[in-house]
Amino acid sequence: MDESALIDTFDRLVKSGVVSYNSNPEIVKHETENLIVQFLFTPALAKKPMVQDHSSETAEEENSGRLPGGDIGITVFKLCDIGNDHVLIINKFSFARPHLMLLTSNGYRRQYEVLDSSDIEALWSALNAVGPRAEYVAFYNCGQDGGCSRLHKHMQLMPKPDNTFAAFLEPGSQRKEPKVPFHWFYHRFDDEYITSTTVHEVYSDLFKQAKGAYESRNNVVKNIAPGAACPHNMIMTRNWMVIIPRQRAAAQGLAGANAMGMLGYLAMATREEIDGWLEMGPEKVLKEVGVYK
Repeated sequence: MDESALIDTFDRLVKSGVVSYNSNPEIVKHETENLIVQFLFTPALAKKPMVQDHSSETAEEENSGRLPGGDIGITVFKLCDIGNDHVLIINKFSFARPHLMLLTSNGYRRQYEVLDSSDIEALWSALNAVGPRAEYVAFYNCGQDGGCSRLHKHMQLMPKPDNTFAAFLEPGSQRKEPKVPFHWFYHRFDDEYITSTTVHEVYSDLFKQAKGAYESRNNVVKNIAPGAACPHNMIMTRNWMVIIPRQRAAAQGLAGANAMGMLGYLAMATREEIDGWLEMGPEKVLKEVGVYK
């Protein structure tokens, strides 16, 4: 999987208007007592859909190239299959160049499920395929409280932004661990050769810790669907993994965050969203949407 070919395909879809992407987004940095938060102002996300009831879909939506049971169109955006169980596509609403999605081939798999060994194997394969020259980051928004906007189970990949809260995990980094106001659990992949089996074991262990932190808080909103995993974010590169348990998608229904947002890198469609974060205070928002310490 050649990165230059991915970017060429991405640029072609953006030029044709099929993919929404702002090629020159404004970066607004805000420093708190303990953290530096980066807001990526990109109006290209303004029309991004949110989780909806399939029963309300029109016939046109049902024939939009989605897999049976799914709510993400793939026909125009498909790049390739990853193994037998996953499909790699361009994200229609992108805040990176390129911004990819790794979907399950089974459209009935759901975004509130825990990642299984097949998901991790496909994700690890994709990360190693696209990232030999430029480091990529992958992330998973599990459940609506974890910041997901679609029900079809999917992970996302994009070039790794600089200076997130996880920068201290980078090889050779001299940074100290930042004082985040929420529970997070992380692991460095220090071995030279890591298999997807190892990565899945790490995910399972970190998720167990995150689930324990989630369940220890009496004020957590208990709205998990039967059979669903506790809401969480998973973020990983080829060098590290972070899992963050989540209480809710947004603070006061206004200041929301997905997985990358929990690492201080927030893609915002409107200035009102940024203002909402700044008015409440980023550390207060992160404390409310995560599981506070």
